[in-house]
Amino acid sequence: MLKKLAISLLTLFLGLNLLLAQSGEITVNKSYADGDIKISDEHISLMEIPDSVYFDGLSAIKIEGTDIYITPPKAFRLKDGSNNLLVQDWTSSNILIQQMPVSYKSMIANISAETFTKQGFEYINKYEAFTKSGNEGTVYVLGFVSGEWEYERLVLLSGDGKKTAWISANYPVMMKHLLFEVLEKSILNIEF
Repeated sequence: MLKKLAISLLTLFLGLNLLLAQSGEITVNKSYADGDIKISDEHISLMEIPDSVYFDGLSAIKIEGTDIYITPPKAFRLKDGSNNLLVQDWTSSNILIQQMPVSYKSMIANISAETFTKQGFEYINKYEAFTKSGNEGTVYVLGFVSGEWEYERLVLLSGDGKKTAWISANYPVMMKHLLFEVLEKSILNIEF
């Protein structure tokens, strides 16, 4: 029963994450000269977004509806209308935070490289890590293509005997040298 629940939740969240990445919701316009970015079908100027909506990279926030605290990278913000999707508009990067009522050990026991490849992802790597609060975790590095852009995704699963934090961080491969360490540090900085 737990195995079926874990697989169902995994499939649901992988699908949701892929949908978010492919939705165009955070697509960056190729013209940077005028300071405009394109989100969906609307153009907004970066100068029109108040600085107060951006995180400072130093303070932890509690994700509504979960027990998870995360320190978002500097210049990330909560996506409008969302309480668990952090975005940085001009790099097409995002972090999605979820908490599932399944033990970490049972979740990890049901995940393999094939789990991700069946969902259309390229399995790149897996490594063990510990979060700021000392919880054991597993980070998966995946690849996917959205439109013309190649992306990578860090998926952190961490938890205890009752719940699992599922955190996905997407970034364009062409910006990996700038974003990988920043996103990895942020997702491993969770407390719950």
